[in-house]
Amino acid sequence: MYVYLPWWLTAPVALAAPANDLCLINTLLRYRDVDSPMAKKVLDKLKGHLWYLAEEMVPLSLFSSSVPENKKARMVEKMLSYYAPCLNREGNGHGKPVNPSMLASVDEDLARFIGPGSIKFFDIAKLDTSLLSRLVASWELDAEYFEAKKTVMNIAVTNDAAERGVKLCADFKDTVRKEENLQIILQTAENKRARVPDRRKRSKEPTRRYLALDW
Repeated sequence: MYVYLPWWLTAPVALAAPANDLCLINTLLRYRDVDSPMAKKVLDKLKGHLWYLAEEMVPLSLFSSSVPENKKARMVEKMLSYYAPCLNREGNGHGKPVNPSMLASVDEDLARFIGPGSIKFFDIAKLDTSLLSRLVASWELDAEYFEAKKTVMNIAVTNDAAERGVKLCADFKDTVRKEENLQIILQTAENKRARVPDRRKRSKEPTRRYLALDW
């Protein structure tokens, strides 16, 4: 619970994802003094799950209120030190981001994960990079910063929706043969589950239907 619970509870918060991952790693590095074999096993497992510390995703932390201004300033300074986005992946730059290497020591800074591809986050999220030319201390009074923060807060960072979709397909894939019929069944089942999320409840709200008129 000490190691896992705090980060599990905040997992859906997009702008906290990179800092949360870094804090979890630092906690596990310290936990080596308590149970070294267990800490090593968990750290080895996390090596394949560091995508929010990848160059393109770590700028999420610029919009987190839990990250101090001085750390954000170091991130921005390092980001601006690169002249252009680095398209070091397949083709035109699309593809799977490269996970960073696992930390060797405690209390590494988030700026350590900033790289040539970090500026591309603003392009992916369709955010104005002019924000980076302003003092970090003035961001909290900047309307443009708050609009960008709203966009970032709506980014989904957990795979719950994908897992639910896979489970839904697995439940009904053998009931039909035609793809179009499967899609109809999936949409019907999804709609039903949205209206009655807890199927164990005996009392259900009456169904209300409204006629939408396009004036």
